[in-house]
Amino acid sequence: MEAVRRSAMRGNIVFLLFLFVAIKSQTSPCPRLFVYEKKGSTPNRWYGLITLLTDKQLNGIWLRIILDQPSLQLGNWFGEPERSGTENKEFLVKNRNFVLKANTPHIVRFFVEYDPQSPTPRLVSFRLNGKTICPEDDDPENVTTEKLMLLTSGPGNVSLVNRSDRIRPRDGNCGTTVVQPRPLITFGMVTQEGEFPWHAALYYAKGIDLSYICGASLISVSHVITVAHCVTRRRSTVPLQPKNVVVYLGKYYLQRFNNVGIQDRPVEEIVPHPKYDAATYRNDIAIVKLEAPVDVTDYVRPVCLWPDEVNLSSVIDKQGTVVGWGFDETGKVTETLMQAKMPVVSDDVCVQSFPEFFVRFTSPSTYCAGFRNGTSVCNGDSGGGMVFPRQTANGRVWELRGLVSISVALQNQFKCDTAHYVVFTDSAKYLEWIKEVISK
Repeated sequence: MEAVRRSAMRGNIVFLLFLFVAIKSQTSPCPRLFVYEKKGSTPNRWYGLITLLTDKQLNGIWLRIILDQPSLQLGNWFGEPERSGTENKEFLVKNRNFVLKANTPHIVRFFVEYDPQSPTPRLVSFRLNGKTICPEDDDPENVTTEKLMLLTSGPGNVSLVNRSDRIRPRDGNCGTTVVQPRPLITFGMVTQEGEFPWHAALYYAKGIDLSYICGASLISVSHVITVAHCVTRRRSTVPLQPKNVVVYLGKYYLQRFNNVGIQDRPVEEIVPHPKYDAATYRNDIAIVKLEAPVDVTDYVRPVCLWPDEVNLSSVIDKQGTVVGWGFDETGKVTETLMQAKMPVVSDDVCVQSFPEFFVRFTSPSTYCAGFRNGTSVCNGDSGGGMVFPRQTANGRVWELRGLVSISVALQNQFKCDTAHYVVFTDSAKYLEWIKEVISK
């Protein structure tokens, strides 16, 4: 990638703000501008965040990061990194084509890998298009962001608040929410953060790249449930390597990783159903075990499994709720989590609507849902759960009935046809297997 011309940035004022919780033992040379993320599971790697904000549109970014000790590599999700010098202490991250819109924050997330037998490198400075931004001349006393965090609810609207009350771990039963759901995801509705705290996002990690795979649902503090075709090799029953899958919970934006309450967990084990058929999508269900339990918060909570009554007649003609980041009605993948309400239909209605497809891909362990009018779930929503509310003595809880499996594709296009029903794996039919797997 070509270097950004310095002249392209002259006369522009850039402000950098942090938007994450730092680890207590690590302090920043410019706490207002840079923070370390909480320590992850990789022993010789740490992550850091810089948020870019400008009062004028910028065309191209040139960010130089300087460490105090040699490192093995610096990776990021923003631009092309280049080493400067021979000691691996200075790196240049370039993105000539990136347009930073005025008053619209953008976070640059990066990681540093290092030799665990050597001193841990720390960030000492960074420069933006040749200008030193950190440390600041009027740098305040070193503090961590364990106490304080910047929260932005919109472009240019930044305020300093204490959010520990909403992100601290909580005890709670399954299927409960703090933000009440309002009475894909195509022709769907935008959700609110924390409205569906059990919804999870599965990402495939290759090198420093993360690619969104599918949705999933948290069913215990250590397990998410999804469909098997999302976590197995293409046209195969062989599961993906756990080290290549990362689970994000409390996630609201698809391409951003900075919303409040987000948690990520590496994967310990992927368990597809033993009778999964990759050709017919029979038994399209899998459980993913996390390396470490999640913290139950207002943003991350498990959904309830379906009660013992599994007869489909109890939900036919009733509307279930599905959330995800699928294609919207314009054919674009949604950036914010969306929801759609869809009625469950009988097997006869489903099969008769398109026999050539549904005879092959439905079974006693599936069901169909949809309006066939544009309100549907599309490609990226696979694996997401359909939930129904149930009133209890302690209030309303949400229970998981099915998982988005497959749908009819538009001819010559890699996206679903919303004029047809969607096939769901009836997860209620697999309760014994689910409980057996998560009890191990």
